[in-house]
Amino acid sequence: MKIRVKKNLLQEQVQQDLGYTDIEGVRITNGVAIDRSVLTPDDGSPPSDTSGDSKRINQRDYINRIRDVVKGGREVPYLYYAYKGIDDQGNIKNDNDLNPVLNLQFKKASQLIERLRFEGDASVSMFLCDFGRLMSLHEEWDKEYEKKMLSILPSKTAEKMASKKGYDRTAYQAGRETSLKPFSTVAIGRGSKPVYHQNVDFMYKTSPEPNLNVEKTDLWAFSIRVPLTIAYISLTNMDMPQKPARSLRDYEQLVQKYRTQRRDVLKSRSSFPPNKISEAYNHWSQNEQKYRTEYAKKMQQEPGSWSEYVETSKLVDMLKLSFDQFDTNYIESERQATRERDTLAPTWAMETTPEFKFVTMLLQQSPLKEETYEGLLDQLGKPDVAKRIAKTVLGKMIQDKNTTIKSNIGQNLQVLVSSYGDRPEMKNNLPWIQQAIQQYYIMGGK
Repeated sequence: MKIRVKKNLLQEQVQQDLGYTDIEGVRITNGVAIDRSVLTPDDGSPPSDTSGDSKRINQRDYINRIRDVVKGGREVPYLYYAYKGIDDQGNIKNDNDLNPVLNLQFKKASQLIERLRFEGDASVSMFLCDFGRLMSLHEEWDKEYEKKMLSILPSKTAEKMASKKGYDRTAYQAGRETSLKPFSTVAIGRGSKPVYHQNVDFMYKTSPEPNLNVEKTDLWAFSIRVPLTIAYISLTNMDMPQKPARSLRDYEQLVQKYRTQRRDVLKSRSSFPPNKISEAYNHWSQNEQKYRTEYAKKMQQEPGSWSEYVETSKLVDMLKLSFDQFDTNYIESERQATRERDTLAPTWAMETTPEFKFVTMLLQQSPLKEETYEGLLDQLGKPDVAKRIAKTVLGKMIQDKNTTIKSNIGQNLQVLVSSYGDRPEMKNNLPWIQQAIQQYYIMGGK
């Protein structure tokens, strides 16, 4: 909760946000802000607040959210759809137009700025401290993720997944361990929601896949660096001219020139050439120490802060974002002390049942990507797991009303039978799968 207090500082009354001292809390908040404002397109469904008791969030909430996205189809504002264009029937065109992409990136940046300012001065200051590190650390994290996924996945499955170049959203709506990808989607804020890839725009990637349908000269516009840079430029006014002092002799002429330059800058912000990213990064590199120093001093001004007993220079060094802090705070939305105290604490992936993961993949619109069906077959190949899956799926097909979700489950089961019926995993589970499909039609499905 943000608390505002008034205190005497340098003989002046100033209003200040408490919260600078909770460094990890500020970074976790910023990670969630980046995910919700930039990485996760607004699909029209109510946002889920995961900041409170985790027990308030259940699996059904996230199944419903996936349903809303699937129902929204290609009207959901994804960068790839903006680039290619969508006709009146919802079919992907081949416009390859960067203007809608950049317009969407500007919109995301604007939402991020608004959210950071709403969270308080500490969030804005921390964003400036971490901006350049965020630009590079997410790529480092993605590479480590890709190595890990390739070591976990069976070699044949990895080869099939790596050879497929999927672009549509449905293959990227699964959660942890439900649809492991050898290539990573930017994962900032993933720990703040159970299904961490839920609704994430799949074009925010550091690896070439699945960007092969985009012109190489246009790939830069799909980076998370674009909205982060737009936000940084706006928050720092780095491109704005310096206002002349009234004491200058030619003040009237100088202020007219200043106003003209300012109008030109504001007009130029409607476009975004690629070199803006490197300019912003260079500006941050020159000012990083200043940002961290300002943040450290604000910490020391907070009443009761432990930082008042620490030298400012040491605080400044401590504030430099490390890879571990990025992983813990920005990715997993956890506090380092909690992780170190309980290294065996169960993750959402450990707590989620295989049958829930199986149904989560089935409820997406048919046909799924080949790698998704491969993931389903992997689960069916485990006898104990397959029994629980059979019980769950049959229960849903018998008890639930006929809905789009139930239709999707039935259609995906039919694809499994028709396309993979000769696989041992399918032969061993064919009786209950056929019963589930028949139950859908018995209940009036079409």
